[in-house]
Amino acid sequence: MPRFRSGEQGYGCRGGQMSDSICRLTVAGCTDDAHCAVDLVLPAGIHVNQLLPQIVDILHGDTAQSVQGRDWRLSRLGGIAMDDSMTLSDNGVRDGEVLLLTTIEPPPAEWADCDPCHVLLAEATPTGAAVERTLSTICCVLLGGCGAVALALPGAGVANAGRIATGACIALAAAVGAAVVRRRRGDPLLCVPLSLTAVLYAGAVGYVAVPPGPVSSSLLLAASAVFAAAILLLRATGCGRTCLMAVGTLSALVSAVAAAGALWGLELTVGGAVLALLSLAVIGLAPRIAMVLSGTGPSTPGNDAALCHRTLTGLVMGASIASFLGTATVAAGSALSDITFAAVLALVLLLRARTHVDSQRRVSLASAGVLTAVTGLIAVALAAPAQAHVVSVLAATAGAAVVSCSMRPTVTPMVVRTVEVVEYLALAAVVPLACWVGGIYGLARGMSLI
Repeated sequence: MPRFRSGEQGYGCRGGQMSDSICRLTVAGCTDDAHCAVDLVLPAGIHVNQLLPQIVDILHGDTAQSVQGRDWRLSRLGGIAMDDSMTLSDNGVRDGEVLLLTTIEPPPAEWADCDPCHVLLAEATPTGAAVERTLSTICCVLLGGCGAVALALPGAGVANAGRIATGACIALAAAVGAAVVRRRRGDPLLCVPLSLTAVLYAGAVGYVAVPPGPVSSSLLLAASAVFAAAILLLRATGCGRTCLMAVGTLSALVSAVAAAGALWGLELTVGGAVLALLSLAVIGLAPRIAMVLSGTGPSTPGNDAALCHRTLTGLVMGASIASFLGTATVAAGSALSDITFAAVLALVLLLRARTHVDSQRRVSLASAGVLTAVTGLIAVALAAPAQAHVVSVLAATAGAAVVSCSMRPTVTPMVVRTVEVVEYLALAAVVPLACWVGGIYGLARGMSLI
């Protein structure tokens, strides 16, 4: 491969064919004692070794003669030297490129520690992938829930056998997929949404399988199917313990209330009050239940503590959701007893949140309390439109109180003791209020016991 050396003569085309096409380039010359750059218009059809003498003279002039016995080379920035025996077009050079004229082989391009782009990339928070995976998980669960609800809705002209077969196949496929993903990949973000989809479709199948009749019977079988599916998937996959425990706790509480409603024909508000009472009992006994379910005790190793905490979190979350659902059902009655019961339950849930150290349990209890309070305020506004201004003031005051509590103000021991007394009084008032909602006092008054 011929190259031009300093001091050689022979300018011109040397018999080469001049092409009509041209290239507008920037050529930067870098030597030990000179650095410059010029914009050139060069013919694209002439060999590079024929253009090098003129390019060297334009960039370096007389200083080029001082560099004896060394090759001049044209190369791209960060690339290898061009083939001198080929034209600019053959080397793939296009208009607007920057070429480097050196007497040595340029080093390959590499990252520099002081590169601003490199520093910015290193300082960026890599949360995009996690957010996308979490969003896909949520979408999977939402779409699965939508499909389960659509399956459970009364179908016009669709036989129950077809819906039962469809739901059972989907639930089985989702359960098998969750188990396979857990064994092959071990990724909870792939296993948990499939498990929840299987649980939701199992509940839909249980709801559809009951012949037309009281809703409590269909709800009983649906909740029982959800409970069984959640426990089986928890044992089969071993992941998503908190989520599946929450679903299992909620379904167990709903099953108990639905069984009572199917046996004794409880009214909707009475069933809601019973569900709220059972939920508060589970929240109070959740630590002991979690220790029994996880097998944690004085003789067990310390690594079982994490399992016990996840079990406890699932129990509290499921009971909190059940408490909100029961209280919302009671508040729908819009009677004075119903609204009072909802207000006291909201206070109890909010005060119970401070007794837990785990943030997930605190958030679940506080969220259930706030949602219960919102439900009660909506019920008051609908039942007494003339008192809407009072409801608005109470809502704004409660919001300000929640914000002030989030700032963790310094409280005295007297305030702490006062809050404890208020919590005890609210807990003591729950059962009498539930009896009021259930009409037990009116029943006793009508029996003329005295």
